[in-house]
Amino acid sequence: MMRWEESLNLTQKQIDSITSARTAYDKQRNTISAQIKNLNVDIAEAIKKQDFKKVKTLNKQLTDKDLELKNARVDMLSAMLKDLDAEQRESILTRLSLHSSREGMGFPMMGQRGDGRGFRDGSCYPDYRRPGNRNTTHRQMRDNKQRFRQASPRK
Repeated sequence: MMRWEESLNLTQKQIDSITSARTAYDKQRNTISAQIKNLNVDIAEAIKKQDFKKVKTLNKQLTDKDLELKNARVDMLSAMLKDLDAEQRESILTRLSLHSSREGMGFPMMGQRGDGRGFRDGSCYPDYRRPGNRNTTHRQMRDNKQRFRQASPRK
């Protein structure tokens, strides 16, 4: 549930409605995320076979799945706001607008990690295609630079 549900004074009916909307979204997100992973595997195989026409088709399907996932998040927000009164709705929308500059459409309370890179379960938004920590490449370059300096001292 939301971290700040106490401040909204939600009724049990509202909590149940929000929970069911969140559960439905989680199920849909899991299904779509699995389909996206499978499409990425298919794309890698098609590239290895140099079947670039198929890669373009799969890229279109991947984009459609990304859009489907984003629309599912919007549908969840709509379902969550449906049963709230005006004051509660305004409170949530104000909190969302504080986070709108982050990736992920500004929904940090919906299971997203605090740094805006993905969900607590380890899945990431489709916009982040790189595996692992996004600072890995920078860290590797920094370490290589230090090794190079140690190996070749200045004259």
